[in-house]
This record gives sequence, structure tokens and C-alpha cells, in this order.
Amino acid sequence: MAAAEDNPDGSPYPGGWGPSTRRRLFRLAAIYAGLYGAGLLLVWTAADPGWRAFGLGLMLPGGGFLAYLGGDPLQAALHLALAAGALLGFGLGLFLWFATGNALLAPLVWLAAALAALAMSHPVICGPSAGGGAFLWLPGGIAGALPLVAAAALARRALERRAGRRNALYVEAQRPAQGEKLRAAARETAPPELSEDDLARLRFLLDRALQPLDAFEGFQWIEQFQTSAVRYQLCFAGYALAFAQARYLPAFRGYYARAQRNLIDKQRDHRVWRYWQRENLWGNLRADADPVPRDNIMYAGFVAAQIAYYQAASGDLRFSEPEAFALRHPGGRTYAHDFHGLVAALKAGWRRSPYLLMACEPNWVYPLCNGIGATAVMAHDRQFREAAWPAIGPGFRAALHRELTTPAGRLVPFRSTYTGIAAPQIGGAVAEAFPCVFYGAALPEEALRLWILARRDMLTAEDGLNTRRFWPIDTGDYRFSRATSYAGVAAAAVQMGDAEVAGLALAALETACPSRSRGGVVHRERASVWAHAVELMARFGAAEGVAELVGRTAAVAPGPVIDTEAYPDCLVAAADWQGRCLRAVLYPGRPEREDGSFTLPLSGFAPGAAFRCEGCASGAGRADETGRAEITLRLSGRSLLRVRY
Repeated sequence: MAAAEDNPDGSPYPGGWGPSTRRRLFRLAAIYAGLYGAGLLLVWTAADPGWRAFGLGLMLPGGGFLAYLGGDPLQAALHLALAAGALLGFGLGLFLWFATGNALLAPLVWLAAALAALAMSHPVICGPSAGGGAFLWLPGGIAGALPLVAAAALARRALERRAGRRNALYVEAQRPAQGEKLRAAARETAPPELSEDDLARLRFLLDRALQPLDAFEGFQWIEQFQTSAVRYQLCFAGYALAFAQARYLPAFRGYYARAQRNLIDKQRDHRVWRYWQRENLWGNLRADADPVPRDNIMYAGFVAAQIAYYQAASGDLRFSEPEAFALRHPGGRTYAHDFHGLVAALKAGWRRSPYLLMACEPNWVYPLCNGIGATAVMAHDRQFREAAWPAIGPGFRAALHRELTTPAGRLVPFRSTYTGIAAPQIGGAVAEAFPCVFYGAALPEEALRLWILARRDMLTAEDGLNTRRFWPIDTGDYRFSRATSYAGVAAAAVQMGDAEVAGLALAALETACPSRSRGGVVHRERASVWAHAVELMARFGAAEGVAELVGRTAAVAPGPVIDTEAYPDCLVAAADWQGRCLRAVLYPGRPEREDGSFTLPLSGFAPGAAFRCEGCASGAGRADETGRAEITLRLSGRSLLRVRY
């Protein structure tokens, strides 16, 4: 529950109208009051009828055309259509403001419509009847409507406060049981290995990740501004692979580590980040093409988390070397970045933001995206012995409560830093649940509160899923499919230790989008690449798994590792150390091969160290002076390997 000082009205949650939001809402109201007042002054005093029409156009997008409604019915219909078109164009500008960060289009449409009404050569109908009445009813209608809108907003806020009090009591009643369920799930040990089905699903991501760096076959290129963007497919595929490595494959490098590195390096392809130059121009009025320094957590923060998870799971710190994530513009300019620089950009963005949480794109602050960025900072702290997040976290949580939590206690999907306006509660169950994946690490008490509310709303009285609460559009490719909704809820349920909801969500996903196997690769035909990646985050995740992952030091492997690049011939289902023994489970990826004999490279031995091998042909061997060795084994179905050193 929020601190008492954040709740001067006594409500359980501050309600998202914190100081920063109020200032922006008041500023927006003042700007519109100025437009309305200027328009009214022109309507009352201008001698030229065209300027009076311009005054109406300042009051309402397209309002100036309403001054021409009198006279010939055909002309009146034409001007009414122009007014409707201007209003529709303004609405489209608002949509593109949300979708692409274009903050200029909507006000330009408004101004252009007013100027067009001013420039019309035919006479304004000035009488009190017919179209001329617009000079009377339009200002009066707006003046009368605004108090009604304000009253409706306050009434809704009062209803949300009542819901917030009920929700707070429900959360406190459920918190002990849900907390114990989470702690019990976190104590459970992982299954010893990936199943054959897991490996077949994993190949969906590996096939895409192991392409040459400039190849993107199998990724979905739709648009690069919203949730179907390729950068999200790359990030979440990387997150899923890191989850699997941390849990099942810590002693496997080879093609598995290369797949994760490829996904990070593909983020450097200009086709992935070139959207920012336009978005920065029309959203921030800046021409800088570099997507890292300013208000772009949806690139800098997501990639920082991708690197953080890879380094935590593998121990490989190469992306922390200077300029290891350099971005090269086709025009010849290079933007020198690395993991440290990405994290520094996040911390600078939080310091600079009036909301503390920074914008994901020009103007729009998303709590989910900031939660992802927070885990990157936590991992950086752990890997490099710093303490940035403990200093940031309390203010982050307070800002989240003050500015980005509704009076009912739910996260605002996103809020405008320019106007203070927030989006309505869209997205259904996944929008409420999915932030728990990352807030479970960054703000665990907050994640538990959010999960308790989301869980209650997504289940029916019979403890089944309430399908109506699941968004019917796959946000990864905009097709009609609940794939991302089911996958996202499953991923959150796994992180929150809720095996019941995770099982229900994965079963619903299988029913809605059945699995198909082709060439040893399992996929879902009606699911986006992003949905596949999030599903695998659920399948390979664990209770408090993100917290455990970002809490790791990037330590040197305690023993030898498997270094094979033989994909898909050799599929590694488990690779870990048990005392001074490397234990691995392997499968042939192409069972149709008659010869199942493989040479398996290993590295990480002490120079010249002797070892004994169970499950390989030689039975014993010795590493060379670089700590490398090779063993030969025959893969036939599930093959168990033990290397004692």
C-alpha cells in the first residue's frame, strides 16, 4: 500500500494525479483556455467574417468550417464534411502521436483547418439562423460541455477510489497466502533437463538467432514504432534464451551463447534502430539519430536488459568492453556504446524525467518498460559491484504510486509527459499481469500486489480463465489471436510462483493456437515471433527467476563447458556442474543421420588437466595448454555425458 504521505485524501492509492501530472493537466487546460478565449474574442469582435470563422477553428478542430453551413444545401453538406474530416484528421493525429511519437501532426491539423476556414473566398453566413448559428451554439456548446467532462472525470475518480479501498483490503487479505505460494515455488528445484518438446520449441528461436547477422529470415517486419517492431522480437528471444541457459544450461556455450550474442548484435543493424531519427525529430524536435541518449527506454533499456541477462547467464562480459555495442549509421557516423553506457543513459533519463520514470519514446511513459530497464540496472550493480538501484528504487516506487497508479490501484498503461493525459485501462489481463515478470525483481512487493489483483480478475468462479479478459489481438503482429495475452500471463504466473494460472494460460494457448511440428521445430501458426518468445520465457522461467538472474555475478565458470557449434545436429538438453563433474544430456537433432558420432569440444579446463569421461568413446583424456579438449561420443536418443575433472 502507498505511504500515508502520498495519500492526503485518505484513499488507499494516490491515484496517478501526482504533482507532475497535475502540473501538466493544468498547463494543458490553460493552453486550451487560451485558444478558446482567443477564438471567442475573434468571434465577438472581428470585423472580417473570415477571422470570425478562424476563431471557431481555434475552439474546435474543423470548427471554422461550421461558419459556412447556411445557404445552399450542397455547400452546407460540403462544409459539414470538411469539419468532420478535420476532426477525423485531428483524431488520426492523436492516434499517430501515440503510435509513433509524432507530437506535431495533431496540432498542425488543428491549425491548418482553422487557416483553411479563414482563407475561404465565399461569404460566411453571419445571421443567427442556419449556419451562422455556429457563432452562437459552438462556443456555448463547448463552454457547457467542459464542466460535464470534468464532472464525469471526477465521478469516475470517485468510483475508482471506492474500488481502490476494496482492492486494498483484498490485497492485504490475500498477500500472506500468495506470498507463501511464491516463496514455496522459489524453493523448488528445477527439472534436471529440457524435454525433447522443449528443445523442439527452442529451435524456433535458435533457427532465427543463428542466421548471419545481416539476415532476418523468420522475423516479422511490419512497422518499427510499436509492439510489432523487430527490436522487441530480438529482445524477448534473447530473454527467453537467457532464462533457459540460467536454469538448464549454465555449462553450455557454443552455438547457444552465439545465438544470444547474435540477437544483441542484430540490434545494431541500422534497419532496427533507424526509426528513432524520425521519432526524435517529430517527437522531441531533435535531429539526433542516436537511439540511446534521450527518452528511448524502449531501445536503450530493453537492449541493456538483453545484455544484462546474457552476461548474468553466461559470464561473458564482452558487451561491457568499451564501444562493444557501437552503432554505425550508413551516413558514416558511429555512436559508441556499451553496457555501461546504456545503463548510464537509463540513470540519466530517470534523473531528467519529471516523472522519474522515463519516456519509452518521445512523451509516453510506460511502467512496464521502466521495469525492464530497472532490471538492467540491478544486474549492472551486481556484475560490477555498484549500488545504483538501492538509491533509485525508493523514489522509483514512490513516483510509480503517485503518477502512474490509478485510484483503483492498477498501473496506468502509459502517460503523456507533455500533457499528463493517461491511456485508459486497455490490454486486459496481460497488461495487468506482464509487468510482474520484471517488477518481481525490481519491486517485489509491488509485483505481488499487482499479481493478486490481476489474478482475481482473470479467473472465473470455477477457477478457469475468463477469456473475455484476454486481449484478442496478438500485439506482436496485430492479427486476431490471444497468443501474446496467454503467453504473457503464463510468463507472469511462472515468475510469481503461480503454477495453476501458468498451466491454465499455456493450455488455453495450445487450444487457441495449436502447436505444429515441422522438421523437428515446433511453432504456432497463429502466433507472432514475439508471442513465441514470451511463451518460452514462461516455459523456461522460474519463480523469482528474474530476481535470481539479475542477482548473479558474472563469475568465471567453475568448471569446463561445452563449446559445440554443431547445430542442429547436437541438441543440449542439460549442462551443469555437480561437484567436480560436468553433467550433460544431449540429443541428436537429426535422427535420420545413420552416423550419430560427434566430436564434442570442451573448454575451461586447467591447462593440461586430466579428466575421465562417462558416455564418450575414449573414457579419459587430457586438456591442452589452453584448457581445451575434444571427446567423441555417439548420440542415439537421449545421451547422458559425465566428465569428471
